[in-house]
Amino acid sequence: MRFARKLAVLGILGVFAALALMTMQHPGSGSDVASAASGCYDIDGDGQVEAIDGVIVGDYFATTVPPSPPQVDVNKSTTVIASDFFAVFAAFESTTSCQTSPLSISSQSGGALAVDSNGENATVGDPIQTTRNVTVGDAFRISIQLSANPGSIAGYQARLIWDDPILDFSPRTLAGDDVFAENSGLAVAVLNQIVGAASIELGAVRPSAPGSTGYTGPLAQLEFVCVAPGTANLILTAPGNHTALVAHPATEYTPTLASAQIDCLPDDDGDGCSNAAEQQTAPGSELSGGLRDDLDPNDYFNPSGDGQNRVDDILLVVQAYFDDDDDGNPGLPPYEPGYNPATDRSNMAGSPNRGTRALRTACSACRTSCIR
Repeated sequence: MRFARKLAVLGILGVFAALALMTMQHPGSGSDVASAASGCYDIDGDGQVEAIDGVIVGDYFATTVPPSPPQVDVNKSTTVIASDFFAVFAAFESTTSCQTSPLSISSQSGGALAVDSNGENATVGDPIQTTRNVTVGDAFRISIQLSANPGSIAGYQARLIWDDPILDFSPRTLAGDDVFAENSGLAVAVLNQIVGAASIELGAVRPSAPGSTGYTGPLAQLEFVCVAPGTANLILTAPGNHTALVAHPATEYTPTLASAQIDCLPDDDGDGCSNAAEQQTAPGSELSGGLRDDLDPNDYFNPSGDGQNRVDDILLVVQAYFDDDDDGNPGLPPYEPGYNPATDRSNMAGSPNRGTRALRTACSACRTSCIR
């Protein structure tokens, strides 16, 4: 599959409210999309339908044609209305040579975008982390952050690529991926999300002027899964190639870019703690998963499976108390009804209490964590 497209509109107020519920689909690709019978969606004539084209249309919102330029009246209704810029946004990233009378834009350098490898908490003030360890098989989230604002922006677009054999992208809803609107308070339209084999193009824009923000922080939160051991890079493409910041009127900023790295670590014994963490030998490293055997699935006791041994793990053991596996083969399958080996470490070979709960095991593991 080359890519998938989808469009959602978030928080457009007033006159946009009814149109915000519309999903505008344009079949096909290339000039078939960007040069609809009613007009050309590539307003600035650079051969690509991008966020800036919608911004140009929005600059003329609620005006009549003429005196406004006919290029912005893509639906040819003689008035620039919300459906004009929504039609442009629905054709996001289409290529075309349809524009014969392009409108000019102001192209400047400014601002900065960065990939945050730890985007689990994609809120204002979340620090940018450039590297992260993740155990193979685990899902995790990264964010794209606006680390520097050129002054005031109406939106952004970005193209992110990654190492396909190591990472899998987990598509969610556009509302789930976008955090720009919620964090900045700016009502925006979320652009088509175009997912390739190892890339995604996305963005969000306040379509009409006035509408801008001096916000810095997370713009989007994306979910991935480590599917193979290795080091994966998450890279925003070079400025000028599908990645930009936009502002009213008709201004496009080329930002500086920063990438991130994910180290997908194997977990041979499947206990949720990576080999590298369990192979630590320094005194005290047991608090971060060390001083263990990376081939023993029973030496990292974490009933909740979240890599952190806290009170919730003790409660899981307490709730399972007296649910013993006291058949003729205690602690080994097939288990008695109600027995869960994830809450039991008395089933380790040589234990006199094999098949019964040992609460002290959970207590002794409390406040330890596995570095993933």
